[in-house]
Amino acid sequence: MKKAILKLAGVSLFLVFGAAGCWFGTCDNDSTRVCTGDGCMDCDVDACYPAYCYDNSDCEPGEYCESLEGVCYPVAECQNDWDCPDPMVCDEASGTCQVRTPDNVCSDDWDCPEHSYCDEYTGRCEVADTCSTSSDCPDGYYCDGNTCRERPSVNCETNSECGVGAYCSEGQCVNSSTCSDNNDCHDTQAPYCDDRGTCVPEDTSNSCTNNGDCADGYQCVDGACSAMPAREPSWSCQFDEQCGSGICYDSRCFAGCNTDEDCGTGQICHSDGYCIDVSVPGSECVVNSDCGTDKVCVNGLCHDACSQNSECSDAQDFCWDGVCMPDDRARPQCYTKSDCTNQGLDGYDCVEGICRIPCVDSDDCQACPGNPICSSGGYCVDENYVSPQCSAASDCSSGEHCQDGACVSER
Repeated sequence: MKKAILKLAGVSLFLVFGAAGCWFGTCDNDSTRVCTGDGCMDCDVDACYPAYCYDNSDCEPGEYCESLEGVCYPVAECQNDWDCPDPMVCDEASGTCQVRTPDNVCSDDWDCPEHSYCDEYTGRCEVADTCSTSSDCPDGYYCDGNTCRERPSVNCETNSECGVGAYCSEGQCVNSSTCSDNNDCHDTQAPYCDDRGTCVPEDTSNSCTNNGDCADGYQCVDGACSAMPAREPSWSCQFDEQCGSGICYDSRCFAGCNTDEDCGTGQICHSDGYCIDVSVPGSECVVNSDCGTDKVCVNGLCHDACSQNSECSDAQDFCWDGVCMPDDRARPQCYTKSDCTNQGLDGYDCVEGICRIPCVDSDDCQACPGNPICSSGGYCVDENYVSPQCSAASDCSSGEHCQDGACVSER
């Protein structure tokens, strides 16, 4: 006899094989059983048949009889079903691999072996097809991990509830196919590729021509309302000094300017010398194809598509979620004292990324713009820097916005 060790998920199973790979419990110490190239066989004077166990007494110590297959298996320790060889499951009470319940009775999917599921109507384990998306499964089933499972009886409301490769139609999930763009969708009932990579019918409820057609937190991109990507917390500003030559307005930096050409895509130069977002949607485009190649239509204006900042043709833009948008991120005004000098701020020190004039008392600050006060740290600062009213528009009253740490009327 030759012993082999099979390791499954950290569990060692000691299996003893005969010369042809027969289970120890079905072929050892029994003159009527012969180990052949076909496995362990029960033989009589007329013929040989595959060996079969009827209960645990037919197996060796440390083994049990898998009644559905009639084969002796070693008892193995486990914590989860995937610690056990198919078609066994992990019995939580004993911590050992066991055959699934008699007659495949189950209460949930965990009672069933891999690639099987618990039918909620019959209460029995059913063998399932394997899949990578819901479109690989038959109608009425969806892809859960890599196994096709019967869809719950609850009606759907959104496409996302149906999984990748399916969409929601009149409260029921319908399987379609996966895609990278509309060209991959050949079914006339589902000719559009959504942001999940699934072919779906046209959703007119989500169509738009500009941001005004979309809900708060959404913008019109390529003719459809899309959720605005999340901003990094470090991009938010509170004070003008965090925006270089620009201003901080509602936690966003708006660049200083002399003409519209000094501003990012979709912005114009305000008469007070800083960039603002255009108040009227553009009329250049509705969908990307209106802009030509490597362009994205956002709020009626054509923006450069990008994967990095260097691909943005406007120097005031940065690459955000694949689209060149105005760079409204907070940034240090300086790193060293020489950075302040190079900006014409002679006598200023660089303090926490901001150029400031050193002082002994507030008299030293009277000549500074805005009549700041001398802070306890020995530098001239605006009063709203010491006691800011706000950090975002939500801190101000209705009709007011937060600019440079103070609540101001809408500009």
